[in-house]
Amino acid sequence: MKTIHINHIGDVALLDEFGGIYAGSNGIEICHTSSKPSEILAKLKTDHVVILYGDYLHAQYILYYVQRFENELADKSNPADSVESKRNRLYRLNYIAYQSTFPMFGDITENHMFQEWLSENTQDYRYLIPARRYNRILTDIKRAQDGISIDALNSKIHIRPQVYVPFDKSVPAMFMQFSDLIKDKTVLEIGTGTGVIAILAAQMGAKSVSACDINENAVDCAKNNIRISGFDHIVSEVVYSDLFDNIKSTYDVITFNAPWVQGKPQTLYDLAIYDENYMLVNRFMEQAPKYLNSEGIILLQYSDISQKNGDGSIDNLNSILKQNGLYISDSTSILRKNRLFGLMERVFVFVIK
Repeated sequence: MKTIHINHIGDVALLDEFGGIYAGSNGIEICHTSSKPSEILAKLKTDHVVILYGDYLHAQYILYYVQRFENELADKSNPADSVESKRNRLYRLNYIAYQSTFPMFGDITENHMFQEWLSENTQDYRYLIPARRYNRILTDIKRAQDGISIDALNSKIHIRPQVYVPFDKSVPAMFMQFSDLIKDKTVLEIGTGTGVIAILAAQMGAKSVSACDINENAVDCAKNNIRISGFDHIVSEVVYSDLFDNIKSTYDVITFNAPWVQGKPQTLYDLAIYDENYMLVNRFMEQAPKYLNSEGIILLQYSDISQKNGDGSIDNLNSILKQNGLYISDSTSILRKNRLFGLMERVFVFVIK
């Protein structure tokens, strides 16, 4: 975290998780919420950071307007970087926060301790927070309180700060199509997140299930959900691990819901979405065969969205499989609209041997 001085405002902290977004900007514009949303959009398109002040409800309207026309934020001169440029520009619409309050909005009535959902201790500084990030935090807080119903599970799941939320409930149903490959088998889930797939494997009759995640918040979250589900006697081990670093055994089945968007993660949450230059999925495919029993399989969830964007994700996957003596023996897929980017994508579960 570092601080900058903004005229008419004073010293403000920039959180490390958004450092790349601010570093690539063309300066800061302070705008009242009475500004036309189209004017705010135009400033974002020219790579300015926009700080809103005034009326919180109007600030929310501006955010909704910008999100509606977010495709205009993509850098059309560089198709290979269009997704990341759109995301960065969208995240440059900011509020100023202090702890869990907004001193530049006079009418805000929401009362949430959202500071704990940030990946960094803001101490006693005022700090910038992207409006999009704050809204996502509000949604996550509600899901943490109420729980999330997953059709394929017999219990709700709860989330914790910085843990990726499984929005698409059709994804567990895709794994269920391969229940015959999981029944009576030993299973390892890499990147367990909330623990949904680990619980699902137990429901489908797995002999035993282990799970891991690089996010310690996710490890705690998964343990809690597994306990609530009543399958902690089958999912007996959930550990912190960067892929296979802390894995000691071999398994019949390894599942991995891999990040499939080419780009650099900025937060713990982003680790579940972005894979810079596909280094993570490539490392997974290089290491996974060492942790498979004879006749063992990999169930990989993946998407073609970064193939459609020109980033060659499926080409890379096919190449890395070939390099490691692996091949796709079966698959299932669904077509859906990507929640983050507003584009259609085909999501797969690949059976890899």
